[in-house]
Amino acid sequence: MKYIKTASVLFLIFSVFIVNCTSPTSSEKAIITGRVFCADSGNPTSGAKVILRKNFGHGMPNVFSFYDSTYTNYHGYFTFNNIEKGFYELYACKYSNSGEQNLTYISQLSNSINLTDEVTTYTVEDVFLIPILNEGKIKGNLVINTTQLPADSALVNLWRLEECTFTKIDSVLSNSNGNFLFENVRTGTHLIYASAIDTSWGFSAHVYNSQTCFCNGQDIYTVDTLFLTCIQDEKPAIYIYPEEDSQFQVNLILRNGTKITKSIPEYKSGWDVFVENSGRIDSKYDYLFYEASIKMIPEISYGWCISQKDIKIELNNLLLKIGLNTNETNEFLDYWLNRLKDYNYYIQQKIRPSRFLKP
Repeated sequence: MKYIKTASVLFLIFSVFIVNCTSPTSSEKAIITGRVFCADSGNPTSGAKVILRKNFGHGMPNVFSFYDSTYTNYHGYFTFNNIEKGFYELYACKYSNSGEQNLTYISQLSNSINLTDEVTTYTVEDVFLIPILNEGKIKGNLVINTTQLPADSALVNLWRLEECTFTKIDSVLSNSNGNFLFENVRTGTHLIYASAIDTSWGFSAHVYNSQTCFCNGQDIYTVDTLFLTCIQDEKPAIYIYPEEDSQFQVNLILRNGTKITKSIPEYKSGWDVFVENSGRIDSKYDYLFYEASIKMIPEISYGWCISQKDIKIELNNLLLKIGLNTNETNEFLDYWLNRLKDYNYYIQQKIRPSRFLKP
């Protein structure tokens, strides 16, 4: 019997969507306090609602979800008690009635709030409310990253932060110069999500990018140029363990627009290799290596949050748990550890390769 083992783990850093990920627990709690003012008058604002959002990506941009809310007192002060350690952001809003039906004022999102073990009380910079208006504009430019050419007819979606989550409110297509424009934009925090089809690879690949911004409801906000990029599947490896030395023909059935971009040995129309009982391939490879461009964005349902400072130990334990042996785990770590240094935490998800290919 011939046995083929595939080890392919996809790492993604999320900038838009919430991932079901539990934060590390801590017995230590902290207090977040601050004060809300009306930007027009400069006076403290009583009865303003303050919404606290927690970063469930542990410091990665925009991976936030609702955590708690409170109201300012007569002097405009607010306090959140017994807050877990972690990363947070907040903003304030004001309604014209107690039923919270008519939003009249809103603030920008605060700077990131980092509650470490050393922090017991965090005082937020003063929060300023500005009136709700509906005459703002958001414009920007899109570029296909691989060609550095304007993204023509790219789909651009506009999402607005409503209380706890982003809600889609409008969509437009970019013009031949890659420009897009949203008009009659209401005051508030918005998310721009742009996507297009890039054919420069020799096939149709899904490319995308996103950015958050705050529109004051009356002026034009220009978004930084968005370079639309394709998802890359890096360092998949196919291990083959036959019961006896044998010649193998290995083919990948590529699905949903997946395209091989690099392979060792060269894939061509398939691999034709001699594999020893030990797993050694053509007397010089430990596995069949390839990288691929993925047209579809993988559906995110669950994963693991891994601390950067403990990433080697935690990844090692996790990889052994999901079935990689010691040599495979070491090869995986040798490739990825130097690439995972920019964030405090990473989200890892094991995906089903059958969505993109079938060995």
